Amino acid sequence: GLPHVLTKDHRACDPAEKAAVESRGGSVLSIMGSDRVQGLLQVTRSIGDLPCSQYLSCDPDVFQVQITPEYEFLVIASDGLWDVMSPVEVVKYITECKQEVEASFDKLSTCSSFPTPGARYVKKNITKLCSVKAKMAIYVFAIFLFNKWDYLLNR
Repeated sequence: GLPHVLTKDHRACDPAEKAAVESRGGSVLSIMGSDRVQGLLQVTRSIGDLPCSQYLSCDPDVFQVQITPEYEFLVIASDGLWDVMSPVEVVKYITECKQEVEASFDKLSTCSSFPTPGARYVKKNITKLCSVKAKMAIYVFAIFLFNKWDYLLNR
């Protein structure tokens, strides 16, 4: 399927975000073709990053969405993942991993840590793919499985 993106990137290259940083007394500098708050951070919203915290906002954009049966999974990730994979690529990759898990379900059901191997399998493979695409990237993500796959892994 196609991704349903629930967030908005808060990047220093966005004119509204840049204006917000500047209104707090910060500056946005272009470093090697990448706009960065105080020349350091690409993101303009954060709950850490002490060197730039006075110029950043920690207020998130909030979206409410009803989870319906057509949603197969939810991916929550940091910018490190989204810097190297588009939402479409992530959906495609998780779907491919899901198919591999379903094809080898009998092997997985014998694992001592069952029912988590499917989620671990996807995480391991996305981590491997991201490592190849961006050697120095820091990425944090969680995958929440819904519907048929969740049922399959928990039966």
